[in-house]
Amino acid sequence: MTISADNFPLYVAAACAGLACAAYLGAAWTERLARFGRGAYLVSVGAIGCASVYLMQQILSCRRYDIAYIHDYSAPTDPLIYRISSFWAGQEGSLLLWGLIGAVIGVALIRKLSATGAALAAFWCSVQTFVCVLLLVDDPFRLLAGFQPGTVGIGLNPLLKNPWMAVHPPVVFLGYAALAVPAAFAVRALVTGDPKGWIRACLPWALFGWMSLSAGLILGMVWSYQVLGWGGYWGWDPVENASLVPWVTSTALVHGLVLQRNRGRMAAANAILALATFLLVIYATFLTRSGVLSDYSVHSFADLGTYGYLLGFLLFYLAISVVLLAARRKATGTAARPLSARSRDFVLIAGVTGLVLFALVVLVGTSYPLFAKGVLQPRFYNRMAVPIAALVLILIVLAPLVGWSRSESGAGAKTSWRAMRSGAYVAHAGVVLMIVGIVFSSRGTSATLTLSQNGPPGRAAGWEFAYAGRRIAGPNRDLIKLVATRGGSKFEALPAVESTQRGSVKSPWIGTSIAGDLYVSPVQVRAETLLLTASVTDEGWISLPIKIPGTQSTVSLLGMQVEADLAKLEYLPESGRAIEFEVSRDRPAFVDGYEFGFRRLMVTSSRDMSSVTAGVDLAVTGRGLKEKVVVEISTKPLMWVLWLGTALILVGGAMALARRRVESRNGLLSDSG
Repeated sequence: MTISADNFPLYVAAACAGLACAAYLGAAWTERLARFGRGAYLVSVGAIGCASVYLMQQILSCRRYDIAYIHDYSAPTDPLIYRISSFWAGQEGSLLLWGLIGAVIGVALIRKLSATGAALAAFWCSVQTFVCVLLLVDDPFRLLAGFQPGTVGIGLNPLLKNPWMAVHPPVVFLGYAALAVPAAFAVRALVTGDPKGWIRACLPWALFGWMSLSAGLILGMVWSYQVLGWGGYWGWDPVENASLVPWVTSTALVHGLVLQRNRGRMAAANAILALATFLLVIYATFLTRSGVLSDYSVHSFADLGTYGYLLGFLLFYLAISVVLLAARRKATGTAARPLSARSRDFVLIAGVTGLVLFALVVLVGTSYPLFAKGVLQPRFYNRMAVPIAALVLILIVLAPLVGWSRSESGAGAKTSWRAMRSGAYVAHAGVVLMIVGIVFSSRGTSATLTLSQNGPPGRAAGWEFAYAGRRIAGPNRDLIKLVATRGGSKFEALPAVESTQRGSVKSPWIGTSIAGDLYVSPVQVRAETLLLTASVTDEGWISLPIKIPGTQSTVSLLGMQVEADLAKLEYLPESGRAIEFEVSRDRPAFVDGYEFGFRRLMVTSSRDMSSVTAGVDLAVTGRGLKEKVVVEISTKPLMWVLWLGTALILVGGAMALARRRVESRNGLLSDSG
């Protein structure tokens, strides 16, 4: 951790956040310390804001490629939207974004604290302090080792070059940051011994955090389904699950807060859920950023030195949570009240219990790689978690059909329920539709076809598909033209394949109808391949000509430039003169009716370095050599029902949040203190 002019604001942010935390801890003795803490926190916010603006400015200026993060994730040739997205594409930048969002939320949170709000502010400032410490370890301004003048950036991974990249990560981090707010309120309630006063002020924040994380997960599902081309929207990947678990517990928390506010139940459970959700966000960060899942998930980051810090962060707040809950277990308890199994109270409590069980199952499966090799397959979650989800679905349907417990019924309770129920009903309807969509879309058919260019068609999903060749759609990007026919109906499906320095990127074609989606995903493009080799010895360059299949024409390797991924070749037809030509990763060659496409270079040497073997792998098409494609064609019945359900979940959440804001403006909710 070296201080430089670039990262100096991060040190200021960390120091001031720590000072603010200490000041708020001492605010019980003097109000001056609270004022000092507020001022120190605002300086921390300004410093982290300056660091964020500076990083973005350097990314957009396309000059500071001596900064390793900018070099690794940005390039001057990338469109503006992707250069902006590179701010949060990597571990260091996404941490900075998280810290910035948390800093802004903290300003709104501590703006109007009452005298009892010092514990809340101290907790919040401690969280910001630790995020800033992580930024000092994973420094987004670390200089690139061995930088040479004129070096430019690599740019975003092709899989990240999608408009969803501009919105999905920021929304997820907004949810992560916001879900720390209920934990701060719970800490305040436990410290002050007031298990009731925090509920009304906390509920809007819990709704906001839940809705933000919901939107982030949904955007990730859409991105996975429409862009990545593997045929699904949720793969039970450990990193995906790591974000799912706090979302499930935050869902339980929102319902628990409503139940406590309207019915006086679940006081202790809500404090536990608020703290558990926060801890699970930290645990998700640990799984994603510590490198422990780097061998099992494409979404994880490599460990850049944060493993110990994240583990310490998790254990520190776990200890605080356990101590506070144990010390205040009597204060958070409520007198037992009669609870009828036919009441809405019972149904909601059962639903919250089901959500917690669901979260535990997913948490166990997600944590499996920490204790054993490999990951649990989707069938584990389907067998263990899906039945619980079905039970929760039944409870969601039953809740509006039963009344409240008679012992607690009254006009006040009915009025409170009416004041929220429109948004709740819409969101619950969305959950039902989403689960229905998941069930039906998973019942589709799937077939893998291998098709030759202009060859006989293959049959899948009730259609006949024929391969009509590739169509150029941009630099290194080809559309695979598939013609589908059935009776008198006909259409073209155009999945895409893009060749990059980091491998090939495959994008699906999706046809949508009222019955569902027809999903066409490219798996592989096959052509005749030639492996040309040459030996480099003391006697010189010795090349072995290779025949093109079905002919007497040959191709041989004359030389190569490894740095440029370029090979120099000689084509000798059956009759006529030899033709020399070059082929590279970005430029195929067209010779005598053949297309020679570059695949890769290879260089090996003997142990004693007495000889070197060079090789180039070519794909050859044309003059009777037909290209083949492998495509997966699947149906997704009623897929639109799933997307409609996710939209209604967000709409319902927004309606409930808007209602809370109206109540807050009308003075129905207590202040943040």
